[in-house]
Amino acid sequence: MTPARVALSLVGAAMVAGWVDAEAHSRTFTRQAEVVTGAAIVVFCVIAARRVAHEPTRPFDLRAVMIWACAALGVITVELVNLFNGPRYQFPTISSLTNQLFGETPIGRALLAVAWLSLGAWLVLCGS
Repeated sequence: MTPARVALSLVGAAMVAGWVDAEAHSRTFTRQAEVVTGAAIVVFCVIAARRVAHEPTRPFDLRAVMIWACAALGVITVELVNLFNGPRYQFPTISSLTNQLFGETPIGRALLAVAWLSLGAWLVLCGS
């Protein structure tokens, strides 16, 4: 690896560590949590868009797009229905369930953040 790539990798690792720390120490459903989560989503969208723009064109797989779109729509629908349907203890969202299991301590929240970030990285690197 070139020195520039090593430096870029170290900067990226420091940014991920900073993001995980910020996510681990934020309270759920606060502006800070929304900003930290939104920042990760924006970064992954930019990376995915750059990967798609720099790759040679490949055949468009409508079936795969429809499968992912239906899965995303299903998760989003369940989340929004549960979010607006009533008390959280009766209609928990995914984040409410994971917070009950792991989110009481900064270490648990950090592990959830790493898992969420890893899933996003996998989707960006393998799915785009």
